[in-house]
Amino acid sequence: MFKRSLFVLAMLAAPAVAEDMTYADCVAMVDRSPQTAEHKATAWQSHGGGAAAMHCHALALFGLKHYDEAARVLDALGRNREVPPGGRASLFEQAGSAWLLAGRPRDAVQSLSAALADAPGDQSALSDRARARGLLKDWKGAEADLSAVLMQDQNRADLLVLRASRSEEHTSELQSLTNL
Repeated sequence: MFKRSLFVLAMLAAPAVAEDMTYADCVAMVDRSPQTAEHKATAWQSHGGGAAAMHCHALALFGLKHYDEAARVLDALGRNREVPPGGRASLFEQAGSAWLLAGRPRDAVQSLSAALADAPGDQSALSDRARARGLLKDWKGAEADLSAVLMQDQNRADLLVLRASRSEEHTSELQSLTNL
């Protein structure tokens, strides 16, 4: 998911960068050593690396499990008007995933809603927003997102399980209320 926007950001990268870093080099480094990638991406940003350096920095933060920080950087990058709308949607979706991993579903819903504003009907963003809304116990919103995805792809077992688990939870809640 995170590497989906690599092409868009690679186009925005400055051709010559600090320490002979390229976007591809930085992203490859994230897999090997996220801490080194984080330091190099920070240096690259201070030398004019732009959106590509910022994205690599977010990937490194994600690799270090600094999900809150990664989400903030990704949200900021998603608001960058130099990034094309499709790229912004992907960045907001990545931010939403990071917010979910950080245990912040309310922020995830905001980021994922921004992604859907640029890419309406995106199944991945809708699925993640349904999960975030479920964590917030916004069952009506979660159901709307689940239905939108399932209309596009009825074979999403993960979402059918999510919908069924909500149904079971709702039944248990109703039974608890009738036992009062």
